[in-house]
Amino acid sequence: MIPLNRLPLPNTNPIARLLKPSYPKHIPVDFQKKYYQNLMEENVKETLAKSNILTKLKQKIQLYYHMLMQHVMPYKDSEQELVKHSEPNLLIKGLPLSDAYLKEAESEKQAAWTNFPQEMKAWKQAELKRIIHTYNAKLPSDVKRIPYEERGKNGEINFLIRRPAGKDHTQLYFTNIEGDVLKQAVVRNDQLPEVVVVDSFLEKSPQFIATHGDLVVAFIKRFNPFVKILKKNVEIKSVDEEGKTIYRLPNSKGVKVLQYIYKKTQHPSANPPIALNSSVGAMGYYDKKPSYDEVLSLCHPLQRTQLKLRHKLIEEGVPIYQAAGNQAAKNEDGTWMFKLEATVPKTYVVGGTKRGSQELHPDTSSVEYLTHTAPFEYKVSFNETGINTTGGNTDIDGVDFTYAQLSLNTSEAIQIYQGHLPSLIEGTSLATPFVLAQETLREIPQFISEHANKLPLLPKALLEQAKRLGVLDRLEAMGFRVDLVKPKPPALPVRDEAIRF
Repeated sequence: MIPLNRLPLPNTNPIARLLKPSYPKHIPVDFQKKYYQNLMEENVKETLAKSNILTKLKQKIQLYYHMLMQHVMPYKDSEQELVKHSEPNLLIKGLPLSDAYLKEAESEKQAAWTNFPQEMKAWKQAELKRIIHTYNAKLPSDVKRIPYEERGKNGEINFLIRRPAGKDHTQLYFTNIEGDVLKQAVVRNDQLPEVVVVDSFLEKSPQFIATHGDLVVAFIKRFNPFVKILKKNVEIKSVDEEGKTIYRLPNSKGVKVLQYIYKKTQHPSANPPIALNSSVGAMGYYDKKPSYDEVLSLCHPLQRTQLKLRHKLIEEGVPIYQAAGNQAAKNEDGTWMFKLEATVPKTYVVGGTKRGSQELHPDTSSVEYLTHTAPFEYKVSFNETGINTTGGNTDIDGVDFTYAQLSLNTSEAIQIYQGHLPSLIEGTSLATPFVLAQETLREIPQFISEHANKLPLLPKALLEQAKRLGVLDRLEAMGFRVDLVKPKPPALPVRDEAIRF
C-alpha cells in the first residue's frame, strides 16, 4: 500500500482534480481516505478510460496525428518520434503504454484516415499531374496553380499548387511537370506569408463595381495566390466647400497605416509582412532629379512623416513596391514629374512598358527612379461567370471577379457590361502588383521547405482541452505546435517617441 502522505494532492494534479471523489461531509474521515487511496491505486486507469473527455481527447489526437502523418512525414518516422519521446505512458496517465499505443495506432491507421474529412487527404502523383495539365478555368475555385521557373535552372518549369485543407489549414506543393512532389507542407492559414496593400478601397469604379484597391489585389491573387493579403485603406471620403463628395489622398490615415505596419515589425511575436504594395502616392515636379533629403525639406510635414516611415519599414526588411505614376515623364513646361514616395532610398519603383515591347510607356512618370517595369496595359474580358481584369482569357485563366462577389446575377451583369466594358485597363498601379507578385512568388518554395515535415498548429479547441488536462508538454514532445494556448508575452508599451522623427 502507498502511504497516504505520498499521494498527489487533488488540488495540485490536473488528473487528480478530475478524479476527486464526491461524498457528503458526514462520511467518516477513515472511509474517505480508504476510498480515495483505493481509487488512485486500483481504479485510476479504468476511470480514465471511461472518462468521456479523456477518451474523446485521445481519439481526436490519434485522428489528427495520423492524418497529418500521411502527408507531412513517413509513418515509420512518426513511430520513431513517438517512441523517442515516450515516457512509460504516452500523452496522459492512464492511456496505454507507448508500445501498446503504437501497435493499436498501426491497426487504426486506415480507419482513422477513412473517418477524417476526405479533403484533408494528400494528393497522389496522378491527381497532381491532372491538376498541372488542367486549365485554371476548369480547376475548383479554391485550388491554385502557378508555373514556376527557378533561376539558373535552364528553363526547367516546376509548379506551385495550393488547396485548402479543412477550414484552418492549407496544403502547399512544389512539383515538377510530371506531378512528382519535390516539397510539400501543411500550414495554418495564418502562417502564410503576408503582403500589405496600401490603397484606396472606398470609391468603386462604375465600370467594374470594384475599387482601385480591389483591382490591385486581384493582380496579386492572380500571380501569387500563395500569400495572404492585408488590405489597408488610406482614402478619406469628405466634402468640399460646395458640399460635393471628394476623396482626399494622401492624408493622416496613411500615416496611421504605416505606423501600424511599423509596430508589427517591432513586436517580437508578430510576423512582419514580406512586402508592401503602394499604387497610390503624391506627385511632385522638379527641374533636376532631387534627393530624398531635398524632398523631405520641401514637402508638407504630413508627407514627410509618411516618407520617413517608409524608409524605416524598408530598413526593417519590408520591401515597398511603389507605382511610378501615369502623368508622363515631363510636364508641358519641361519639368520632370515624379512620385514623392519614389525618392525613398531602396524603394522598388515600377514603371509601365508598351504592349508587346520593353520600351517604356510614354505616360510613365518617375523615370529617373525606376527599378522595375511591367506591362502598362491589360486586356479585360467577361463571360457568364465573371470578369477577368488581369489580362487573361476567361475560358483558360478563369475570372478575377465573379458576379456573386459583385452582388450581381448573370443577366444583370451582361446588361451592365455588354458594350460598356473597356477592352483594356492600364497604368503603373497595375504594373506594380504584377511585379510584386512575381518577386514574392520566389519566396514560396523556400517557405514550403521551412514548413516541410513540421506539424501545423492543432485546432484551438483541442489545444484548450489539452491545456486543461495538463498535457501540453506531451503534445510538444510529439512535434505538435501549441502556440495558440500559450500566454502571449505582454505587449511592450509603444511610446510616441518610437514613431516620431
